[in-house]
Amino acid sequence: MIAQPDHLTVRPNLWATGTMGPLSEVLRSVRLTGGVFLSAHFTAPFCISVSITPDDCAPFLKKPAQMIGYHVVIEGKLLVALKGETMVEVNAGEIVLFPQNDAHTLANQPGITGQRPQPH
Repeated sequence: MIAQPDHLTVRPNLWATGTMGPLSEVLRSVRLTGGVFLSAHFTAPFCISVSITPDDCAPFLKKPAQMIGYHVVIEGKLLVALKGETMVEVNAGEIVLFPQNDAHTLANQPGITGQRPQPH
């Protein structure tokens, strides 16, 4: 996909995909060469700006030429938005995928300002 889609997310029709889930389909078709996984637990209120770069991954693996960002919501819910777009609610058990690793915001409610997390 060259351009940003009209909508941030389109929820898949799980019944139409047969036995393979959407994430399984993506992982089957993509040749991954490495990964950096970050885990976070948020409590309200929260709002962060997310922009993971190849330089952020450099301490853990060879600097990637291409990155795909995603979030898996284990419990609760959050709001996700690309800059200038309407926030979309993502609930427990759902995944939001950024195939072009677009900078985005995660929040528990609309209207609060995000900050980029600082490394420890």
